[in-house]
Amino acid sequence: MAPPGRYVLPGWLGVPDTRPGEGPLAGLEAALAEVAARRGAGWVALCGVDQPALTPAYWAALWAARAVPGTLAVQALDPQGRAQPLAALYHTALRLRLTAMLDGGERRLRLAAPPEATATVAGLPGGVFSNVNRPEDLAALERQLGMGRPGEG
Repeated sequence: MAPPGRYVLPGWLGVPDTRPGEGPLAGLEAALAEVAARRGAGWVALCGVDQPALTPAYWAALWAARAVPGTLAVQALDPQGRAQPLAALYHTALRLRLTAMLDGGERRLRLAAPPEATATVAGLPGGVFSNVNRPEDLAALERQLGMGRPGEG
């Protein structure tokens, strides 16, 4: 979710915020509505732009866990056992719940899906949860992943 024209990538669908400034729960509501309108029932992968270490294996692990009957959300557990709602899968069936939450003033993403409808995935490498907000965060992640920038020894 971003202002129109920002983060434009070929082959990606940009979905504008329908509640600008209301945070990730509102962004998820807009994404679920867009997917439901275009494709009907389905899943949305949600992540922050500051989470560059999420890998195809990460998403594959979450995707496999969605098959449990009654599951409406899939969240990874970090190495400390905390659910990660900002790098998760959500089903379009949650849209009306999110709309009601937002209309009632709720903004906490961790409440998007009821616990009994949320599957969790443990055992993923801790590095995938890296949050990169500053150049030094990116440098630390690159060191952790054994990557160097061009010209660095």
